Amino acid sequence: MSKPRHFRGKRKDNGKWVVGWYLQTQEGDRIFGTDLCDEDVYCRFNWEEHETPGPDCDCWAVHPNSVSQSTGRFDKNGVEIFGGMEVSFWRSAPWDDQVPISMSSKVTWNNSCYWVDAIEGLVPLSEYSEYTVIPEGSEK
Repeated sequence: MSKPRHFRGKRKDNGKWVVGWYLQTQEGDRIFGTDLCDEDVYCRFNWEEHETPGPDCDCWAVHPNSVSQSTGRFDKNGVEIFGGMEVSFWRSAPWDDQVPISMSSKVTWNNSCYWVDAIEGLVPLSEYSEYTVIPEGSEK
């Protein structure tokens, strides 16, 4: 059985990223954490033992516009790639496939696939084999 895709979102209380399952509740958007994310938070909730989150589950209110789903891919440093992240990658120049060009693009969702914007336009994230996530707030 493959690992289910999960989400990330920025906590409303401190702005740190959390990773887990995303639920919309009457109280607002929530991430029920399952993973360590940037060494900020670790959640102890186990979906195999519980069908729904209980009072012993770590759960965070998140900004709805910050929520994005995992692409299921990882960059060359093992960082999980989520929609909306900025990534860098190399591709061949259109005029000479022996000339590498460094590019960067935001990962976007369109027509049931994650995409990056390359010279020739949008191409599936799976088109290139190696990406590097550009840390939030850093210059390209």
